Amino acid sequence: SRRHEENMKGLHFALRQLEQTYQNAVQHVGVVRFNAFPDTGSDLSFAIAVMDGNGDGFVLSSIYGRDESRVYAKPVYQGKSSYFLTQEEEEAIASGLKR
Repeated sequence: SRRHEENMKGLHFALRQLEQTYQNAVQHVGVVRFNAFPDTGSDLSFAIAVMDGNGDGFVLSSIYGRDESRVYAKPVYQGKSSYFLTQEEEEAIASGLKR
């Protein structure tokens, strides 16, 4: 019937909108813990990559040292960054994209 066709078109349209929204939602998260300095004793430094379905997002790194800590944020576009990435940041991105 005509009403059934209209309902199906409406559902199809809503599904497409939901798929587009989902593509931009956080879908990939990767975490790598590491020991940045041999004298600190444990894995207190970390890199976290947070990306959407396109591989776009950011990687956040915290470098823990005995006397100070530093935090860095770098943009990620399609799983890559225009900034230099450390090995741990690359591992966090790769780990996140596998999920």
